Amino acid sequence: MTTLSAPRYPFVDLAKGISITLVVIWHAIGPSLFWNEALIFIRMPLFFFVAGLFAAKSMTMEMPSFLKEKISYLLYLFVLWSCIYFASVTLIGQVLDKSFDFSPLLTMLWDPPLTMWFIYALAISYLIAKLLRFAPALLVLAVSIGIYIWSVATEEWSDHPFPDKLMRLFPFFFIAMTYSKQILGFVPKIAKYGPLGFVAFMAIAIFVYDSIYAGWGVVTFLLSVLGIASVLSICALLQDTKIGRVIAWVGQGSLFVYVMHRIVLAYSFFVLKALGIEGHVVINIALSFIVIAITVFLGKYILQPRLPLLFNPPWLEKRNKVVSPEIPKLA
Repeated sequence: MTTLSAPRYPFVDLAKGISITLVVIWHAIGPSLFWNEALIFIRMPLFFFVAGLFAAKSMTMEMPSFLKEKISYLLYLFVLWSCIYFASVTLIGQVLDKSFDFSPLLTMLWDPPLTMWFIYALAISYLIAKLLRFAPALLVLAVSIGIYIWSVATEEWSDHPFPDKLMRLFPFFFIAMTYSKQILGFVPKIAKYGPLGFVAFMAIAIFVYDSIYAGWGVVTFLLSVLGIASVLSICALLQDTKIGRVIAWVGQGSLFVYVMHRIVLAYSFFVLKALGIEGHVVINIALSFIVIAITVFLGKYILQPRLPLLFNPPWLEKRNKVVSPEIPKLA
């Protein structure tokens, strides 16, 4: 597998920023707009792909260090923030409804809570890749894509279980990890084709989502590859612009957004409902960007400096002051 000792690539931070923005918008407006559903083919595949770009180096670690510094870090975040979300949102709702159910906490290992499943799936992806590190990369890739195709055959994209999510995302993580050096060098060379590629991706994605082709794994896999390539290319075009720096700022704080945005959204929706302006798509889209700014600022400048254990386990906190949703950390 390809190892990586290259310097930072600014367009990767932009890609993280775009990916987390798409996630927040989805949670804010759901299927209210037809194109938002079609973005399922890129939202999380892009996140896993970006995480994989910097995972190759960790595959060379000794297993005890790998488990302590990589897997335990992700599991710590997963368990901690699942509990925080339950206590701050789910439990409050149960109190108001006078109906209590603690099963989400008891079943989190096989039925991860909303949003937090990504961190858990990423930990599993790291572990699978580590266990298969001596297997031929092309064989692992072929098998993982085959499993992806089998999973997609259900044609279900809107509400599929956690194992399906893992099976559909691991190939993107593995491709990026295995060919990271080549990919990072190739993206700037195709940057000018990014906008055209994304237009093509959106047009095809909208058509595929509501068609029989949604169950054709080869079609959806290649569609996601097109989307990832086009977004990375656009990011390479924008990386030296003002808007690019803003998106990169969001990308560098994407972990904060990821673990906190649904909490802020839940209370924001409560306020909007009290004001009688809930359910408006335009308002909710605007709210998405406000929530992103709030959670990045809150995490980066307030919570992390004062409560570092919210983002780093005690056995790593002194060594890792800056966090990001993938490992090794990029910020």
